[in-house]
Amino acid sequence: MSGFNTLMYYSATLFDIVGFSNPVAVGLVVAGGNFFMTWINMMTVDPFGRRRVLVCTVWGMSAGLLAVAVAFSFIPVNTETLEVQDRRISAPAIVVLVFIIWFVLFYGVSVGNTAWMSTDFFPMEVLIFFYPEVSGLTLEETAEVFQHGFGVRYARKLRKERKDIIKARKEYEKQHGGGTIAMGH
Repeated sequence: MSGFNTLMYYSATLFDIVGFSNPVAVGLVVAGGNFFMTWINMMTVDPFGRRRVLVCTVWGMSAGLLAVAVAFSFIPVNTETLEVQDRRISAPAIVVLVFIIWFVLFYGVSVGNTAWMSTDFFPMEVLIFFYPEVSGLTLEETAEVFQHGFGVRYARKLRKERKDIIKARKEYEKQHGGGTIAMGH
């Protein structure tokens, strides 16, 4: 939702459009910043907490993209051909580079990596006690699970019901030559 993957995919094209003669090298600098900030994220998430890291860094991503948008408006580009009318590296092009790096640094230390640091880091005892297993349930059933406290027992009950319905359907199909029955809860 942040546009990071698009930015990284088209970074060489963007840097070429704004006038950099070696856009791939510039793109690698941006990717290196993300790599470095991934390591910083791993060192800061546990001591400070995920929420605090996200709240303290998301503003930087927004500010970076806003600055890039403003800087792009000052770069003389022919909108029909997407060619820069002046091939020299201008001040707005440098601002684009600086704030794309700015965005990537804030992204790398927050949204880009924190989302992947979830329950996999908890011991199994904590997972079993606090986190219900909702695989095989519909979205509506998953929402229902979390209306029952931690929902671990309730999720277990729903999943057993779901397995029983599937088993009954298979038996019915076996007996009646492939017909279908409605599944539900």
